[in-house]
Amino acid sequence: MSTQQAFFEGTEKLLEIWFASSDSTQSTQDGRVHDLREISKDDWSELLTYANCSILSEVSSNDITAYLLSESSLFVSSNRFILKTCGVTTLLNALAPLLKLAKEKCNFDIVENAFYSRRKFQQPHLQKGPHNSFDTEVTTLENFFENGAAYALGRLNGDTCLDPSVMAKFTIGEQSGEEIAKEMGIADLVPGATIDAKLFDPCGYSINGVVNNFYFTIHVTPQHCCSYVSFETNYPQSSYRHMIETVINIFKPGSFVMTLFANEATSRNSQNE
Repeated sequence: MSTQQAFFEGTEKLLEIWFASSDSTQSTQDGRVHDLREISKDDWSELLTYANCSILSEVSSNDITAYLLSESSLFVSSNRFILKTCGVTTLLNALAPLLKLAKEKCNFDIVENAFYSRRKFQQPHLQKGPHNSFDTEVTTLENFFENGAAYALGRLNGDTCLDPSVMAKFTIGEQSGEEIAKEMGIADLVPGATIDAKLFDPCGYSINGVVNNFYFTIHVTPQHCCSYVSFETNYPQSSYRHMIETVINIFKPGSFVMTLFANEATSRNSQNE
């Protein structure tokens, strides 16, 4: 089927927050201490209305719950929240409700780390506030977090050079999202991961995978005018070369950008695995 469809902004906004509590004694009813996973799916759904997206499905491991969204993904572990949204979603509008929800439901009153990032939008004039400019996004974040720093990295032109024959696989047809994942090798990127995948109508593709406290996610915008693929994972590797080469071989991009992000907690967790 053709990927000559209308424009869609595949570039994603990403918010990651690590929470903590000043009260080390309070626990939830089943004995979990300050756990974001105690927050109900209904509460998360209500939160996501501020970002203009919704939950389609979910998959869980013992340590993390992954929600597949109408526009990308949400990952929730004990004290870590990751929200990734594409299109014209208003992710940062969910920040104030998130902080309130984490405090009310989990007694999380401390933000240990907060990280927000995005690539340059292909059509920034379509975005809604506060995402209609990077300066506005920075100002919004500064209203909540002190001592932050803003950076613009890399080139400013877009990356939309993806192989049309590969992108054609991500249009609605006979295969399910899971079948596409297995056929293309996506399901094997993180060994042992439980996957949740969706092929959108008429085109587009999202997949989440979880194993233990690790996740991976891929989102595909296959339209020829705005083709875009993102891959993200926190799965620990001594070298990421093989994984990166595998992703590149699957999607065959004309160019790609890799970003590595870590904080002290990430480093400790990797050393303990």
